[in-house]
Amino acid sequence: MAAFLFSLHPGYLNNSLLLNDWQQTRQLLALSHAPAVTHYLAMREAMLHTEAELRQLTAPDNTLNPFLSSPAATPEPMAQLQWLAEQDNATARIPLPQNAQQCWAQHKYSLMMRDLNLYKQFGQRTASKLSEGAFALLIKELTESLYLVPSLGGLRNGFLHMWGYVSDAIPAPFDNPAEVELSLMQRHIWQCCKLGSTPYIQHSTAITEPLHFY
Repeated sequence: MAAFLFSLHPGYLNNSLLLNDWQQTRQLLALSHAPAVTHYLAMREAMLHTEAELRQLTAPDNTLNPFLSSPAATPEPMAQLQWLAEQDNATARIPLPQNAQQCWAQHKYSLMMRDLNLYKQFGQRTASKLSEGAFALLIKELTESLYLVPSLGGLRNGFLHMWGYVSDAIPAPFDNPAEVELSLMQRHIWQCCKLGSTPYIQHSTAITEPLHFY
């Protein structure tokens, strides 16, 4: 079990690591008093909560664990991926990225929701093969971008783009996706992804945006 707190998207974690990271984050959040740290931990907790909800996992015990209250420093995202590569990832939702293009495909809708200019810049950066160092920097920057709060318009734009890939899988319980509540669209996307016919969207970080946090 990891002795540190992850910063990577929770979709990369297997069920056991996800629940451990969630419990650890909740405990640290309860002890935090610094506004910036509290905001980060609250957003992280919301991300873990939503990922666990998609997987239908039960929330971890609230019993205080002293070990979890003093984790080691969080490694760089590339080091986290390398650590995960040595674990059993059978229950993880998102495959570990093997190259910049795969990593970008997994994060692109999350970035689209946050900053269209950055979205275009990252798309251009990943159009060709990156060096190992450039790949590590890309993962770091994409991971950091997850903690930017998206606008409501950005969220809807991203969800509508994903909706276009899954809308034929299951009849929607609504007529106009441009006007429906985002939480309803999100849950319908989850149902479509569980059929396994749209891995491109199933492996996206954006399908578990913590809408209740925003």
